[in-house]
Amino acid sequence: MIRFNFGKKLKGVNGDFELKISGEIEDGERIGIFGPSGSGKSTILRILAGLEKIDWGEVWCDGEVWNRSHFLLAPQKRNIGFVFQDYALFPHLSVIDNIRYGKGVLKEDVARLLEMMELDKIAHHKITQLSGGQAQRVAIARALARRPKILILDEPMSALDQRIKSKLLDELDGWQRELGFMMVLVSHQIAEIYRLSDRVLEIDEGKILSIKTPKDRFVRGNIALSVEVLDMKKMDLNVRLEVLLHGEIFSFVCHPSEVENIKIGDQIQIMLKSFSPLIVSHC
Repeated sequence: MIRFNFGKKLKGVNGDFELKISGEIEDGERIGIFGPSGSGKSTILRILAGLEKIDWGEVWCDGEVWNRSHFLLAPQKRNIGFVFQDYALFPHLSVIDNIRYGKGVLKEDVARLLEMMELDKIAHHKITQLSGGQAQRVAIARALARRPKILILDEPMSALDQRIKSKLLDELDGWQRELGFMMVLVSHQIAEIYRLSDRVLEIDEGKILSIKTPKDRFVRGNIALSVEVLDMKKMDLNVRLEVLLHGEIFSFVCHPSEVENIKIGDQIQIMLKSFSPLIVSHC
């Protein structure tokens, strides 16, 4: 378990602010951190990884002090895997050598990760020969190969195409459930947070706004849309309304009482109810 209660002064686009958070992460738990850019999300990860000091407070892991205002346990003494936004790979090493770098990495894990990340055909390429998406997959594989107690992910899939991203979300979910490590994820992508989190910490300017399950934070029962009325046609018992939404014209039927005070050219808000969606096809 990780327990933390700390503060650190940061500089933001709107001026200085204090990152001030407290909480716990249970063994095997998956935490998503969500919020606007510059709110302190990546700083939280770097503090947990031992890469930044705190101004006050403490971070504990399994009864061991990791951070205090005048103490910082070295990153190499924390059993963590960290996927950085800039990958932080060794450019002079090959793909496979980056993945198996470090103590205790199992040969079978390296082989499995190369296949899982679709890197097996370029295993002996130098990092400088890779695309951004390939380098990002190497960074994820290297972090997993160490079988960390805690996996820390900072925008881990930003450079991946949708096919690879969907596959890796499934694989990462399965790997975490199999090995049971803690996982802390920062992402602007709701799909990543939703699929890889048990709880979502939403923060802004260093303060926790809410702690909810992904479903409670992101799932909405109804969707409100602002549209322009283009035409209204009376039918036997109803009215057919034609509206403009994002350059597309849509038509739907409503009761006359709903459009009594509406005229052509008005901007109105319509509500799409989610209890009976129709799934037509994949995009």
